[in-house]
Amino acid sequence: MDTFVTLVIAPGGTATGIGAIWAARRQAQANERSLAQTERSLAEQNERLRLNLELDLLTRLGDRFESPQFSSGRREAAR
Repeated sequence: MDTFVTLVIAPGGTATGIGAIWAARRQAQANERSLAQTERSLAEQNERLRLNLELDLLTRLGDRFESPQFSSGRREAAR
């Protein structure tokens, strides 16, 4: 009788194990997709921040170049 019960229960345990492995694999794939999406989003944010910094620095440089101190310095150098 114990052997029969074992034969009935064992496939159920195996099926449960296979199901758990399958579910874990699907979850890992979903995590990979989510991670890839997060990486793309962070790369896009990084690029926007880089462009904003670049524009800010160029604007500041232009403002400094046109400042009275730099204008007088350029005027002096031209003489």
